[in-house]
Amino acid sequence: GCEGDDVLGVLATNGTVQNPIMVSNDKDLMTIPGKLYRPMNDERLTITKVEADRFWMKQTLMGDKTDGYDGIPGVGPKTA
Repeated sequence: GCEGDDVLGVLATNGTVQNPIMVSNDKDLMTIPGKLYRPMNDERLTITKVEADRFWMKQTLMGDKTDGYDGIPGVGPKTA
């Protein structure tokens, strides 16, 4: 099934909503290019396609226990 971050990502990028702003503290939304507001930090971000791709690749290499997948053994935030 789809998680909430998946639905937000689709709605923010499929062209049906003009000038979307995603509102969430979920780090997975850092993989979606566009505008993101993180209310817990009162943080406003504009994520480029390059930044989104890099974050996705970094998460893939490191793994993500919350999302239930392991990364490459020995790879962490500094080496990803």
